[in-house]
Amino acid sequence: MRRGLLLLLLLAPVCGGPPRNRDRAFRGRARECETSPPCAEIQPPELRANCVHECVSPRCYAQIYGDEPLEDGEVDAKRERAFTLCARREMHRVRADQLDDNARRGRKKHGGEKMSSEGL
Repeated sequence: MRRGLLLLLLLAPVCGGPPRNRDRAFRGRARECETSPPCAEIQPPELRANCVHECVSPRCYAQIYGDEPLEDGEVDAKRERAFTLCARREMHRVRADQLDDNARRGRKKHGGEKMSSEGL
């Protein structure tokens, strides 16, 4: 019990953002990949894991599964957790970068205009 709590406390600051939102974004992206070509064309659906993982995050897929992809129907809970954590962090980082870019554009748009006292 202590070990699980310690792990949770150590990972919480790294992940950032509300867990539900990260989960929702990750599940949504995985669902998009599962239902879009080429992954949706793989039958039966249990054989789609490699395709879906690579679609969700090519970088994390290469890092976690690159040397040894899952065999058809194989379940590897340890690598699944590592992949999920990697992909969620990547999604969080991309979202944070987008927000930073939007904020910078907003500052340029509004900060570039000089206020003049002549019109007052």
